[in-house]
Amino acid sequence: MKRWQRSPALGLCAGLALVVSALAPLASVVMAATANVSETNSLTFQPDTIVINVGDTVMWTNTSTGIPHTTTSDTGLWDSGTMNPGATFSHTFTAPGTYLYHCTFHVNLGMVGSIIVAPLNSNTSFEIDANGDGTPDGWSRSGLTGVDTLVNDPNTGSRAFQINGSSTATKVLFQRLVRSGSAGQSFTISGWSKDTGASSSGGSYGVALRFENTDGTTSIFVAPFSKSTHGYQRTALTVMAPKAFRAVSVAALYQRQTGTATFDDVTLTTP
Repeated sequence: MKRWQRSPALGLCAGLALVVSALAPLASVVMAATANVSETNSLTFQPDTIVINVGDTVMWTNTSTGIPHTTTSDTGLWDSGTMNPGATFSHTFTAPGTYLYHCTFHVNLGMVGSIIVAPLNSNTSFEIDANGDGTPDGWSRSGLTGVDTLVNDPNTGSRAFQINGSSTATKVLFQRLVRSGSAGQSFTISGWSKDTGASSSGGSYGVALRFENTDGTTSIFVAPFSKSTHGYQRTALTVMAPKAFRAVSVAALYQRQTGTATFDDVTLTTP
């Protein structure tokens, strides 16, 4: 049984229990990828709308037979310049959002496209619970009980996840991403939470990022919330992977606390 282990350099508390065997079945594969878009004879982008993840790359190829095109961001984020038939252009997207673009030569003929960039993790605001079991789809439990569940008390949307503390338990809602990378790769973990009754002498309270390193070790970073009663507040932490890694987990963490914490919008991105 492997656990989230204490790393003195990270200033973390011991006992952040996440069993690797329990994480594996999630299979929320979010590997960096390349999406392909064609610039066509019919003066369209095909497909004209795509959904990708943060860190993915879009490659445009002019597949027409004699028509020059461009791929040009509406906000100036990228511009391929003139692409003759057979030419390619790539851009990597590092932040979530919706990106609109066009062909400079044919925009007036409707040659436009859009790219929707999602965070690395899914169901970040806990809106989806298809089977109604109180656990947001794509997320798993460690140390949680039946009283820890989805509630209608959100920061955004219509739902949030509430954890009722225990002075002897580490409670974690987590999502594992099968995503490999090298030492020095940057990630930003962020989230929102409100709390009633958190103790300053209790354990960790925050959102956490855990690396499963290729050498068999783990590295954990926690972006903390205030250990006090408060309304929704945001926390965020940008870290670099200390070693090459084979997977990462993002988590809402409430460790040895006797209060009640409500979490929302727990998100992992690349800065």
